[in-house]
Amino acid sequence: GRFYSNPLAGSARREADPQRDREVGERLMASAKDRHEHRIVTESMRDVLAGRCRYLNVPHTPELLTTTTLWHLSTPIDGEAASPDENALSLACLLH
Repeated sequence: GRFYSNPLAGSARREADPQRDREVGERLMASAKDRHEHRIVTESMRDVLAGRCRYLNVPHTPELLTTTTLWHLSTPIDGEAASPDENALSLACLLH
């Protein structure tokens, strides 16, 4: 009944120069546009999942997550389904 999701919304291309790369990540984190779009995703997930969970943790502030090519705004979400009939797959289907 436990689940974990890590929605990504808001991205920026990484830079080869470490200083410029760090600045790209900082700009992404400070971007009102990207933060707003990320909030739409996480609030939508909260709205869908809240009534079906015994426990739901959706942090209010995103984190930066990196891949080799991109920075992403990321919010690790976890919870526990309220009903034994629910599971990670049934909850994922509600989100899609």
